[in-house]
Amino acid sequence: MLVSHDHSRVVGWTFPLAVHFEPGIVRSASLTEFYETNEEACIVEKRRLHFYQSLVAQKQEVVDTLKQDLKMYFNGQEQIVHGPQIAFFEKDLASRAFPEVFKLADNDKDGLVPLENLNPIGPGVFQIRQFVIFAHEYFRRALFRLNTLNAEFLTELQNLDKGLRARVALDRDMIGLADDFSMPIELMYVWGPKFDDDLASIQDGVAVFASKDGSERFFSGVSSTEFWWKSDGSQHKFEVEEIADRDHPYYRGEKQFGCRFAHSIITDSTGVAYHLDGAIRMYSEVKMANRLEKRINKAGKHSYYTKIWRIDGEIDTVTWKSLVSSYFRDNTLVGEYLGGVDDNPYLRNMPTGNTSMQDHCGAKYAYIPYSMNAGDGLRVSISYHQVEQPLVDGPLTHHIASNDRLSDGEKEIWILDSRLIDFLKILIDSGASTQKLEEFSIVKFQDGYVNFPTIIHAKDKLAENFDLTQNIIQQVVNIWHAKGLDLVIAYSLGFHIEDRIVLISTMGHLEDIWTWVNSPVSRIPLDKEAIDNWSERIADYLDNRYTPAGDCPPLGNTLKDSGLLAILRQQPQNLIYEYIRDDYGLRLDVNQSSLDQQALDLMQSRQMSLSTGFILHKLTCSNCNSEYAQCECNSLLDSNVGRRIDSCTPLHPHWTDRPNG
Repeated sequence: MLVSHDHSRVVGWTFPLAVHFEPGIVRSASLTEFYETNEEACIVEKRRLHFYQSLVAQKQEVVDTLKQDLKMYFNGQEQIVHGPQIAFFEKDLASRAFPEVFKLADNDKDGLVPLENLNPIGPGVFQIRQFVIFAHEYFRRALFRLNTLNAEFLTELQNLDKGLRARVALDRDMIGLADDFSMPIELMYVWGPKFDDDLASIQDGVAVFASKDGSERFFSGVSSTEFWWKSDGSQHKFEVEEIADRDHPYYRGEKQFGCRFAHSIITDSTGVAYHLDGAIRMYSEVKMANRLEKRINKAGKHSYYTKIWRIDGEIDTVTWKSLVSSYFRDNTLVGEYLGGVDDNPYLRNMPTGNTSMQDHCGAKYAYIPYSMNAGDGLRVSISYHQVEQPLVDGPLTHHIASNDRLSDGEKEIWILDSRLIDFLKILIDSGASTQKLEEFSIVKFQDGYVNFPTIIHAKDKLAENFDLTQNIIQQVVNIWHAKGLDLVIAYSLGFHIEDRIVLISTMGHLEDIWTWVNSPVSRIPLDKEAIDNWSERIADYLDNRYTPAGDCPPLGNTLKDSGLLAILRQQPQNLIYEYIRDDYGLRLDVNQSSLDQQALDLMQSRQMSLSTGFILHKLTCSNCNSEYAQCECNSLLDSNVGRRIDSCTPLHPHWTDRPNG
């Protein structure tokens, strides 16, 4: 887990969890562990090193080719790096291999090379014969070699008119292979503000823009940015420097702080810039402390200064502003100062937590975050989990794992919905070998939500047993649908592919589930390549039938850490209640003062209510008077069969918008 895609800021480890489908969007969900102790930090560091080693191992052919072709230039200190392309790194390696290119830099007073003398095949990646060299490491995020180059800025720079004589600094130490180049993908929101063409309205003097909050400062690594305009005869001069909030990751021993800096000259009479350059000012810890005490116009030149790009020629103002803003990647203070307007400010200021969920989906989702209606479409998740040995072993063909849990007031218990006894009876009667029903705690819910247990299939006769399960789910859904029930259902199926188990979950209103299970698309393939193709069909199915769901219900409240979709009923905290037995049976009496006002309002408007569940200690068949879980009768298939509750224990109440399901 990296902060802002910065490989020098590893704060945890992310594990892929599942691919989640809903109408309008397919998302990759993951679990992230953040380290809190030194011991945990060491574990993450080992994983990080192993990850880099695995990236290099995947490119062994590239490594071997580079090593063979570059061996005459090595001094014995060469290292393989992945930044993010495989390359060899050694002090002045590129300078030794391509002296004709770096002679241009040596003859330039700023140490830069004209872009017209380079052959770019990507942003900041330049081909020389079968090799590539790179833009200076200071173009990388946090000035760190393992991070990506500033592709947005370098693309703009490389696309400028040749008359602007753009020049860049090159990395003297790294060489890669041209055939290995590919554009890295970073999934993040990049603010590309729109600018006007006005520079004249900007006043002389110093302006300081500080990060608005700790979060912005943490992610950008910048505490503030200082801007200075000054007049000098017929010229207007501009300087901007960001104040780094953290030290440079390359240095060991004394801390060094790298601050991005830009400088420009504008003609007063025309208001047009004719010079623009960028550099890094590197400060020691002592000099950084001194810099913090002074503004940019009083700070003087007390840093190690490295110029990394330069433009000479008339630059239109919109391009000028765009270049300055994109050079300071991840620092939105620059774009804000220059008057940029964000096309989508919501993405940068997206609310989090339950407030966002309530505002987006409705207030009741804070209490019933899995609520769905007919026409909302399905939610589907696909996940792979590595296992050391099969989860289904011995004589079992189907392993049943409960997804439901509730509190009995003292502890959480794993349970099986009483409405699914008949489903499991049909499964067993059809030839499935599974656990005995009496191994589960049976609960009767008085709501319209049903969690099927996860059914994991043995490797032996997989196709036959998997078809059996899907057929019986289809049969049960068809019966419930014919009865016109208002239900929301979640079911999950699993099977083995080599050393992994595949878990596939589906969740939705009965109406949509019914349409799904009677469609050929719902039939799950049993090999990885076919599942990949099937995934595209799922997305097409949902997009063609339903309007975009907009994350309602929220993914985080229906997708479990196991990668399964499940209905996890919410039980109110600190609820004062009692069950009262009267002539009408068992009644729930609630002290309403123990509920919050929003809950009371939702109850008053009949959007939700408190519902109960009962652990069934004795459930008797009305047809044969035997224990229902053990008899051969089935109330789902035979309307003459009923079930009688002879002994039960009420559970802690939970919220629902479908009472008496």
